Amino acid sequence: MKKLILFCLVLMVSVFQVNAQSANTEKASKEAKELKKEAKMAGEKGKKKAKKAGENATDATKSEADKEAKKAERAAKKAEKEAKKATEEPKSEAEKAAKKAEKAERKAKKDAEKAQNDAKDGVDEVKKAGKKAKENHADRASEKGKAMGNPGNVKDIENKTASSVKSAGEKAEVEKVKNERKFKNAPAPLKKDGTPDMRYKANKEKYGN
Repeated sequence: MKKLILFCLVLMVSVFQVNAQSANTEKASKEAKELKKEAKMAGEKGKKKAKKAGENATDATKSEADKEAKKAERAAKKAEKEAKKATEEPKSEAEKAAKKAEKAERKAKKDAEKAQNDAKDGVDEVKKAGKKAKENHADRASEKGKAMGNPGNVKDIENKTASSVKSAGEKAEVEKVKNERKFKNAPAPLKKDGTPDMRYKANKEKYGN
């Protein structure tokens, strides 16, 4: 039962992790798209700026503008690369978490099956022990019956034993009533069998030893 509860807890944690990773992946993907868009806009803006500068400047100024354009283009590529990386990394983490959850699920399932098999084996052992105890009890009863000259008759032996106990109980009850009548005028309390309790001084003085 404990392993089954553990399996449920592991499964819940795994699902929670996968959902969290999925949410992070969506968030990162959205941010990457926005970043890519901004980079693209920056690149286009830089190109326009460089083109405009090239149109209105001398050769030297045009060279500087080309440098700025290339710089802007490199920045755009870098931003695009970072955006792609930001999109792929959460996906990779989510896949790792999913694999880890799947592995934990398989382990928990295997532990649950083992616990179930162990429980089944325990029940079988208890059944075997009960059967063996029952057989031993029957054997002892049969041997007792043989010793009493009545082999195998376990029921008669049980009836005789019960009758003996009942007879002894009745005799003790009769004896108790007789004693209570005999010592009804005792100066001190009586014992359970109806005889005087010699722990009391008054009984000792009246009845002696």
